Amino acid sequence: MTTTSTVAPAREFMVATFHVGDLWLAIPVERVQEIRRGVDVTPIPNSPEFVRGVINLRGEVATVIDMRRLLQLPPAAPSAADRCLIVRDEGEAIGLWVDRVGDMATVPQSRIRPLPANIADAEDRCFKGVLQQDDNVLILLDLTEVLTC
Repeated sequence: MTTTSTVAPAREFMVATFHVGDLWLAIPVERVQEIRRGVDVTPIPNSPEFVRGVINLRGEVATVIDMRRLLQLPPAAPSAADRCLIVRDEGEAIGLWVDRVGDMATVPQSRIRPLPANIADAEDRCFKGVLQQDDNVLILLDLTEVLTC
Protein backbone atom coordinates (compact mmCIF):
# COMPACT_ATOMS: atom_id res chain seq x y z
CA MET A 1 0.00 0.00 0.00
CA THR A 2 1.43 3.36 -1.04
CA THR A 3 0.71 6.39 1.03
CA THR A 4 0.91 9.89 -0.27
CA SER A 5 1.27 12.76 2.04
CA THR A 6 0.15 16.23 1.30
CA VAL A 7 1.64 19.26 2.88
CA ALA A 8 -0.91 21.41 4.61
CA PRO A 9 -0.72 25.10 3.77
CA ALA A 10 1.06 27.15 6.38
CA ARG A 11 -1.38 28.44 8.94
CA GLU A 12 1.06 30.97 10.35
CA PHE A 13 4.46 32.40 9.55
CA MET A 14 7.14 34.54 11.17
CA VAL A 15 7.75 38.14 10.15
CA ALA A 16 10.32 40.76 11.05
CA THR A 17 8.63 44.08 11.81
CA PHE A 18 9.93 47.60 11.38
CA HIS A 19 8.70 51.18 11.27
CA VAL A 20 8.87 53.72 8.48
CA GLY A 21 7.21 56.94 9.54
CA ASP A 22 3.89 56.00 11.12
CA LEU A 23 3.73 52.73 9.19
CA TRP A 24 4.29 49.41 10.97
CA LEU A 25 5.57 47.05 8.28
CA ALA A 26 6.61 43.41 8.07
CA ILE A 27 8.47 41.03 5.78
CA PRO A 28 9.02 37.28 6.12
CA VAL A 29 11.80 36.70 8.64
CA GLU A 30 13.59 34.21 6.39
CA ARG A 31 14.30 37.03 3.92
CA VAL A 32 16.28 39.03 6.52
CA GLN A 33 19.99 38.28 6.54
CA GLU A 34 20.99 40.79 9.21
CA ILE A 35 20.23 44.16 10.75
CA ARG A 36 22.91 46.85 10.68
CA ARG A 37 23.25 50.21 12.39
CA GLY A 38 25.73 53.01 11.90
CA VAL A 39 26.06 52.17 8.22
CA ASP A 40 28.10 54.44 5.94
CA VAL A 41 26.18 54.73 2.69
CA THR A 42 27.92 55.99 -0.43
CA PRO A 43 25.51 57.99 -2.62
CA ILE A 44 25.33 57.06 -6.30
CA PRO A 45 24.86 59.99 -8.71
CA ASN A 46 21.89 59.81 -11.10
CA SER A 47 20.31 56.86 -9.27
CA PRO A 48 16.56 56.71 -8.63
CA GLU A 49 15.43 58.97 -5.78
CA PHE A 50 14.62 56.01 -3.50
CA VAL A 51 18.16 54.59 -3.78
CA ARG A 52 20.06 55.91 -0.80
CA GLY A 53 23.35 54.55 -2.20
CA VAL A 54 25.54 51.49 -1.73
CA ILE A 55 27.40 49.89 1.16
CA ASN A 56 30.31 47.51 1.46
CA LEU A 57 28.96 44.35 3.05
CA ARG A 58 32.07 42.31 3.82
CA GLY A 59 33.37 42.74 0.27
CA GLU A 60 29.96 42.61 -1.43
CA VAL A 61 28.45 45.83 -2.72
CA ALA A 62 24.81 46.14 -1.66
CA THR A 63 22.29 48.73 -2.85
CA VAL A 64 20.44 50.51 -0.04
CA ILE A 65 16.80 51.49 -0.63
CA ASP A 66 15.41 54.34 1.48
CA MET A 67 11.98 53.03 2.44
CA ARG A 68 10.71 56.54 3.27
CA ARG A 69 11.43 57.71 -0.27
CA LEU A 70 10.13 54.51 -1.83
CA LEU A 71 6.84 54.84 0.07
CA GLN A 72 6.69 58.57 -0.75
CA LEU A 73 6.87 59.68 2.87
CA PRO A 74 8.48 62.95 3.95
CA PRO A 75 12.17 62.79 4.90
CA ALA A 76 13.15 62.52 8.55
CA ALA A 77 16.17 63.74 10.46
CA PRO A 78 18.81 61.05 11.05
CA SER A 79 18.20 59.12 14.25
CA ALA A 80 20.07 56.66 16.44
CA ALA A 81 17.18 54.25 15.80
CA ASP A 82 17.76 54.20 12.00
CA ARG A 83 18.65 50.73 10.77
CA CYS A 84 19.53 48.98 7.55
CA LEU A 85 17.79 45.62 7.11
CA ILE A 86 19.88 43.46 4.83
CA VAL A 87 17.61 41.18 2.82
CA ARG A 88 18.43 38.62 0.19
CA ASP A 89 16.80 38.53 -3.22
CA GLU A 90 17.94 36.06 -5.85
CA GLY A 91 21.33 35.77 -4.15
CA GLU A 92 21.87 39.52 -3.97
CA ALA A 93 22.12 41.49 -0.72
CA ILE A 94 19.95 44.62 -0.61
CA GLY A 95 19.60 47.07 2.25
CA LEU A 96 16.26 48.52 3.35
CA TRP A 97 16.80 51.79 5.28
CA VAL A 98 14.11 52.00 7.97
CA ASP A 99 13.35 54.32 10.88
CA ARG A 100 13.25 51.66 13.57
CA VAL A 101 13.30 47.88 13.83
CA GLY A 102 10.50 46.16 15.72
CA ASP A 103 10.13 42.59 16.90
CA MET A 104 9.58 39.29 15.21
CA ALA A 105 5.95 38.24 15.21
CA THR A 106 3.94 35.18 14.32
CA VAL A 107 1.24 36.03 11.80
CA PRO A 108 -1.77 33.74 11.49
CA GLN A 109 -2.59 33.42 7.79
CA SER A 110 -6.32 33.50 8.59
CA ARG A 111 -6.09 37.02 10.10
CA ILE A 112 -4.51 38.70 7.06
CA ARG A 113 -6.97 40.97 5.29
CA PRO A 114 -6.73 42.59 1.88
CA LEU A 115 -5.96 46.26 1.60
CA PRO A 116 -8.98 48.57 1.71
CA ALA A 117 -10.63 48.96 -1.70
CA ASN A 118 -10.07 52.72 -1.76
CA ILE A 119 -6.29 52.37 -2.12
CA ALA A 120 -5.27 52.81 -5.75
CA ASP A 121 -3.49 49.95 -7.54
CA ALA A 122 -0.32 52.00 -7.96
CA GLU A 123 -0.13 52.56 -4.22
CA ASP A 124 -0.80 49.02 -3.11
CA ARG A 125 1.46 46.98 -5.38
CA CYS A 126 4.13 46.79 -2.66
CA PHE A 127 1.68 45.49 -0.04
CA LYS A 128 0.33 41.95 0.44
CA GLY A 129 -2.25 42.68 3.09
CA VAL A 130 -2.92 43.99 6.58
CA LEU A 131 -3.28 42.48 10.02
CA GLN A 132 -5.10 44.19 12.88
CA GLN A 133 -3.07 43.89 16.11
CA ASP A 134 -4.83 45.54 19.06
CA ASP A 135 -5.06 49.23 18.06
CA ASN A 136 -2.34 48.95 15.38
CA VAL A 137 -2.34 47.79 11.79
CA LEU A 138 0.58 45.69 10.57
CA ILE A 139 1.16 46.04 6.82
CA LEU A 140 2.73 43.06 5.09
CA LEU A 141 5.16 44.12 2.37
CA ASP A 142 5.53 42.24 -0.89
CA LEU A 143 9.32 42.26 -0.83
CA THR A 144 9.60 41.07 -4.44
CA GLU A 145 7.59 44.09 -5.61
CA VAL A 146 9.54 46.46 -3.37
CA LEU A 147 12.82 45.24 -4.85
CA THR A 148 11.67 45.54 -8.46
CA CYS A 149 10.71 49.21 -8.29
